[in-house]
Amino acid sequence: MIKFINNTTKLKENKKDFLDMNSIVNEQMNEVINKIKFKLNSLTSEHEAEVTLSGKIDKFDLTINSESNKTVSIIEKLINDYLN
Repeated sequence: MIKFINNTTKLKENKKDFLDMNSIVNEQMNEVINKIKFKLNSLTSEHEAEVTLSGKIDKFDLTINSESNKTVSIIEKLINDYLN
């Protein structure tokens, strides 16, 4: 099973701006993170890992903890393929 932890922090939004770019980035990145989580959940249960996203939502760091190098490689490829 893949355990997914999202520890990202959102960008500060300015509700007074008509077009708040930080709000747009937060919304778009939430969609990206949800799609990554969905793809990770589609992996077979034979893969055991903990995937953590941390940092600012627009420039997050990815940490993958697993005893299996194969699982780490599969997760990295899945996420990189989605982001590129």
